[in-house]
Amino acid sequence: MSTKATASRTASPLATLRAAVSLRHPTNLTAAMHIGHQQAELLHKILNTHGKDLLERITCLPGITVTAINHLPVASTAFWGNGHWNIHIREQDLPERQRFNALHQLKHIIDHPGRRATRADDVRLSDEDEELVADHFANCFLIIEAI
Repeated sequence: MSTKATASRTASPLATLRAAVSLRHPTNLTAAMHIGHQQAELLHKILNTHGKDLLERITCLPGITVTAINHLPVASTAFWGNGHWNIHIREQDLPERQRFNALHQLKHIIDHPGRRATRADDVRLSDEDEELVADHFANCFLIIEAI
């Protein structure tokens, strides 16, 4: 008798977080903040693995690596390279600041597919508003984590 393994198709955590956004990316700050809060709650459920610190838990997400860099000239940055997302945080920062910055950058990664306008008349959030939303997402997650 032969048995065949069946693969169950489950969405990646990043895809699940991105799916919290409707078909169109939010074009106003209030809607974007609301979605950021929902995504922070969802991320908390996804990362709810005990015994690891937050940066390790983020690195456990498929396709994402968090690295502390000595003397990084900015607080944090995120970029695609070598087939995965990289989040670099400054090694000299306090652990609380590192966690906040890693979450801030993770929000930019989550939002990346909807960041650019697809047509000339598309409306999107300003860069300043996107920074506010990433900060809000990080703060929401850290508050949920502390409870």
